[in-house]
Amino acid sequence: MHGNLEDAEARRAQLRIRKQQGARIEPTRQTFEQYAREWLERQTLRPRTLEIYSWALNQHLIPYFGRRRLDQITAEEIAAFVAQMKRKKLKGWTITSALRPLSIILAQAARKGRIPVDPLSQLERGERPRHDDQRPKRILSLDEMHALLAERRILHLFYAGFATNWCLIGRDYGMVAMNQRGYNLILLRDATTGIEFHDTVDALQATEMTIREIETKQAWSTTAEAFLEACQESRC
Repeated sequence: MHGNLEDAEARRAQLRIRKQQGARIEPTRQTFEQYAREWLERQTLRPRTLEIYSWALNQHLIPYFGRRRLDQITAEEIAAFVAQMKRKKLKGWTITSALRPLSIILAQAARKGRIPVDPLSQLERGERPRHDDQRPKRILSLDEMHALLAERRILHLFYAGFATNWCLIGRDYGMVAMNQRGYNLILLRDATTGIEFHDTVDALQATEMTIREIETKQAWSTTAEAFLEACQESRC
């Protein structure tokens, strides 16, 4: 049995307060799974975001909360869910990714009056996932990067990100250095931007000129869409 008398009284008190404040309260009787799947169908997001939300719901949230009525999920249950994931030795950012759709669903349901309050917002600091469990990170030197790529027999490198006219071409792992090492380089030209000046930012002139220089001297280029299509075709 979930919850207790104190939980029920707290929910009733929250409903009374919201009604007094003029909020429209129409509690849902749907289970979390029903509500969550309807919510997911309404989302118009990038495919990768939808993939992450579907993973979180199907792998973690629905197995745990699926049969519970949405308006009966408590902060204590969510805290227990987080604690369970910690016991499974999952990393803090993995837990946060799993909680992301739950956070959105509960916040929207509370705003629409489907639940009296968002229970996730009531978690105390110690009940939330921690992000200090990651291994220390550092940037590899050119020799270390070359040794790693050689070990894994990687010859083709794709470049994207910030800044086109600085990091992408000039750093130890940049396109100039890696081209000199003999790698095949491809720039995703619509997935990068450079450092612009006040008189170049409107037309992204610095970025465009650097892309032309790269295409002339260092690498081939393509679009992010063409790159993703090629990756998908390679899976077939």
